[in-house]
Amino acid sequence: MPQLSDQPLAVLVRVCQHLDLVSLFKFRRTSHILLDATSLHLKACLLELVGRFVPDAHRLLEFLTEIKGYVGGDVALAFLLRDMDLALDSLELFLPVTARAWNDFESHLIHSQSALKVPENHDRSFPPRRPPVLLSPGTRTTARFTTPRGTLLLYRSHTSDALVPISQQWASHRLLYVNLRHSGAAYPRLLFKRRALLGTRPARPDGRVAEGQDLDELVRRDAERGFDVRLAAHQWEELAVHGCGADVYLCASQARTFNDAGSLGFRLSPLADRMVATWVEWRLPARNVAPLVNRDNTESI
Repeated sequence: MPQLSDQPLAVLVRVCQHLDLVSLFKFRRTSHILLDATSLHLKACLLELVGRFVPDAHRLLEFLTEIKGYVGGDVALAFLLRDMDLALDSLELFLPVTARAWNDFESHLIHSQSALKVPENHDRSFPPRRPPVLLSPGTRTTARFTTPRGTLLLYRSHTSDALVPISQQWASHRLLYVNLRHSGAAYPRLLFKRRALLGTRPARPDGRVAEGQDLDELVRRDAERGFDVRLAAHQWEELAVHGCGADVYLCASQARTFNDAGSLGFRLSPLADRMVATWVEWRLPARNVAPLVNRDNTESI
């Protein structure tokens, strides 16, 4: 009797297109050929999403992965939800603190991706309703680029770990990351039900909380995408959480990491790469970065 794994690799990749993320994980565990098909499919999805913003998505992702940076924001959201029809406002890229990584990546965008850097004092009315660059306590520098295909937002971490600014995003469904090696989400139990816990408002460069800095608009936008955004897990009665939800890693004031049992983390090619190495720790309401994130901050800034 013919087996699914006997089919050509191209056929198996097409099969992957019809599976949700959990089904893909089960699918790829059954044989090496299905593992290869899943890896090819996931990378193809990521390339397609990033390719909506830049002309050479493969080269950008290779460079980003090499410097241990990540795609976040809308693109990571569409990738993990496997929603290729999700409207994407911008391509958000998170980089480590090193000056070489930041400067070389900006140079790559200009010379290899036909990108133009938007000055900081650029007229706020152009382009209309442009995606905001939101500063957070984990972000040292931001930059905005435009290409003929769309807007790119760059975030420079305070440390050598590019996941720091991602851990400081404004709601739980934005704590996502992906590159050619690794992907993950901090609150998968909520994410895949299109639910989100709201964090604090983005911060000004001086570290103080900014009043109403585009947050209301962001919440309305994601509500229109089908996300139910609330302040505490117990507000979803069907979840039936005990207390604040700490036992299932949904307590807003609970210390969390991207490697704890409440997070999702996976490798696009499990046999080729190790799990992501990160020591970022956060609490959703306050979002103060714990001292742990500075353990390997040894590069020159």
